Amino acid sequence: MTEGAEGAEGAPLAGTLLDAALDAAKGKPWPRQSPGGSATWWGTQGRQLAVAMRLCGVAPGVDEAVQLAQAAALQVEALLLREGAQSIAEQPGYRRRGQATVAVFERLITKPGLLRRVLAAGHMAGLWGAPWRWDAAGHCLRPWAFRGDGTRPP
Repeated sequence: MTEGAEGAEGAPLAGTLLDAALDAAKGKPWPRQSPGGSATWWGTQGRQLAVAMRLCGVAPGVDEAVQLAQAAALQVEALLLREGAQSIAEQPGYRRRGQATVAVFERLITKPGLLRRVLAAGHMAGLWGAPWRWDAAGHCLRPWAFRGDGTRPP
């Protein structure tokens, strides 16, 4: 893992949904019990890890066409997503799921336009609706037209 993805304070992925994947990749399970109402417990780690896997296209069982579109939108190699999904299918433990997820996001943070790429991939994964953008000239929200191959919106 790169230092930027390790979850250190101020790192690009720290304090995000990916904290669960970062900890899982390092073999750090969140506590099984959550006395006092902490947000970091085992069930939460599993749910956040599942969302992160879908977001980056490494969840096993993702349709190949969707996975290819996500790879294009994220601007990463499709082979990285396929290998990640295959490794999870072979050994579905939380550590393997975290490693496959973090491997994709380590590639993402090295290129500009991270938010745009993540928004497109999340929409393709069915995690949220189509992105919108603020049109300052028209003082309104406009649908964000984008292609699945990573082409920038107009």
